[in-house]
Amino acid sequence: MAISLRGAQDGGAMAEFAIALPLFVVLMMGVIDMSLYGWHWTSTVKATQIGVREAVVRTPMAAGVTFAWPAQSEADMGRPCTTTTGASSGLCPEFTRTCTGGGCLAGFDRMLAAMRRAQPRLLPEHVTVTYATAGLGFVGGAGGAPVVVTVAVRCFTFNMFFLDAWFRWSTALPASCPAGASRGAFIEAASSLTSEALSWPATSN
Repeated sequence: MAISLRGAQDGGAMAEFAIALPLFVVLMMGVIDMSLYGWHWTSTVKATQIGVREAVVRTPMAAGVTFAWPAQSEADMGRPCTTTTGASSGLCPEFTRTCTGGGCLAGFDRMLAAMRRAQPRLLPEHVTVTYATAGLGFVGGAGGAPVVVTVAVRCFTFNMFFLDAWFRWSTALPASCPAGASRGAFIEAASSLTSEALSWPATSN
């Protein structure tokens, strides 16, 4: 006896469910991974904000940073560090000093401990502190030459729990990162403050 399957729908819902379920699971796992990535990125930004607040009120962690004004004539006192065109007047100190992790001076460990309250996975090699003059201020100003302090997190990654395990999903690290840096979703952040906004140094290391 011939059996016609034309128009039969038995098992159709099960077949559709079997096709849709894996796609739904992958989508949900992707949402979870991206949400965790967003949380880690936000935590890393917060860590740099905490770090720069610590760095700006402590004695410099990078060697070669000075706030002293060079010897100037009395006529130059009070003159701005930049001209009306934005060029350097040549009357104020100009430098950029950077340190990373173990290359920083005293005070770095305290700063890193404070940053880890926001992002516990930070390692010393992830954190860079930069001191740079920015042409701000006036010759002979109280407290020395204004310096912009920047705390940055670099070469920091977050491993996607599902996407990395299933699809080996990751982002390329910059060439400046050391060899052997862990793979994963790349995260970087930086925050800056100017020393003249505070009474530098207000806190010793």
